[in-house]
Amino acid sequence: MEKYYWVIEYPDGRQIKELLDDGNLSAEAFKQEPPFVFHLVPTSNNLQPLDILIDKSKRLIFFRRRLRQMKIGSTGERSDILVNTFYASGWQETINGRNVKSIIWLDSNTGKIYNSEELNIKVEENG
Repeated sequence: MEKYYWVIEYPDGRQIKELLDDGNLSAEAFKQEPPFVFHLVPTSNNLQPLDILIDKSKRLIFFRRRLRQMKIGSTGERSDILVNTFYASGWQETINGRNVKSIIWLDSNTGKIYNSEELNIKVEENG
């Protein structure tokens, strides 16, 4: 089970949720038009929420990275265990012809927020 889910909230109060009530992915999720606030909402009280304002000039960046531990049994069977999920959230904007990104990483086990350098992650630049 995911420890966070996202909600997009527009200035007029409309919301788009990651999952519909039946558990399926919302088709509206792919039709986001700024400005809006991107909320990462925890599913438990011991984790903190995260809100990112996406204005008209920015594009949302959001993806998950899963950390798994691989095990090979004595008979050669393989299994993997989900250890943690990191949620990468931020924005991208073209400024003076250059691609500028701002991404933060949310640790789903602790709720702690990191920048890319703290996690030793290189963010590629396209331009």
